[in-house]
Amino acid sequence: YSFCTLLSNMVTKKKPPPGVARRIPVNADVRCMEVVGNDVWTGDRNGVVVVRKVRTGEIVETLPPRGGANVWCIKLIRSHEGIGDGGEQVWTGLSNGGIVMYDALTRSQINHVCKHAGGIYQITENNGRAYSCSNDFEVHEWSVKSHHQTRKFNGHRGYVRCTLPLGPILLSGSDDSTIRIWDVTSGQTVHVVHHHNKAVHAMVKVENHIWSCAGTDIVVWDLHTLSQITELREHVATVLTLQRVGSRVYSGGADQEICAWDTHTHILLSKLTDHTGWVYTLCNTAKVVRYYMWSTSINDGCIQVWSHDEYLPMNSYLKDAENRTTDMITSNPEAKLAEYLQDAC
Repeated sequence: YSFCTLLSNMVTKKKPPPGVARRIPVNADVRCMEVVGNDVWTGDRNGVVVVRKVRTGEIVETLPPRGGANVWCIKLIRSHEGIGDGGEQVWTGLSNGGIVMYDALTRSQINHVCKHAGGIYQITENNGRAYSCSNDFEVHEWSVKSHHQTRKFNGHRGYVRCTLPLGPILLSGSDDSTIRIWDVTSGQTVHVVHHHNKAVHAMVKVENHIWSCAGTDIVVWDLHTLSQITELREHVATVLTLQRVGSRVYSGGADQEICAWDTHTHILLSKLTDHTGWVYTLCNTAKVVRYYMWSTSINDGCIQVWSHDEYLPMNSYLKDAENRTTDMITSNPEAKLAEYLQDAC
């Protein structure tokens, strides 16, 4: 059984509706969330980072604003060989173009860099490299070890709102309605995908397919052939976020709704309609695993069936998932792109 902890820009204290485990009151609009160990770090529009326990929502620590900027995104940067003392870091992207790096264990600030000319919408990470995208139309690559900027990806003609790193390639979605596929070694555009006519807000990978959202539509397309598979139209306002959880993809948007989709059939499974403001963030925080055991006894004439639950933060599952090789489609009419995609997957 998996669940999402969902916070939008309006949270009330009334009794949770069916399907909602609990409500967590917040003092400011929550823009972003990230699971770090047994905690969830949330970035508020007032610039404050709040650390809460995954299981209870209890506040552990509040980190003050940095330079009067709002927190637009948070990313856990996992340990890689050669990173300082081997510890994990948390990077926060700010509305003024800065990135603040924290030690994930002590929550102390490690560094503060600023290379973007605009606010940072998202930070992603893969194999010792981090990627930040901004409303300055650029994507920047960073060394996780040194915190130095190592490359710029230029080519979009609008805000760049999301990135998806896949080994030697990087996908970026923009307000210019395109998704660019980059070769991270050369920094050159390999392909430009035209499946949308509005700003691309989010992307997730499901096996050999990419789900991307723009306007009220979600498009599912093949990562190898780049061809569109289907278009999902259920939201009536801009879709702002996508999150894969097991065999489902959740979408949230400005229509105040959350839709749950089957990853294989693309059928709408359910809706959550209890939010009263834009659903800006979806974060899969934990997984509850239930184990069933059978026991026997010589004299009581029965088999006992009993169970126990284990509550595990999702970040440990995400680490395992990132190290798992996905069986991908190998055919592609474009030989150069096929080589990048095969290595990436």
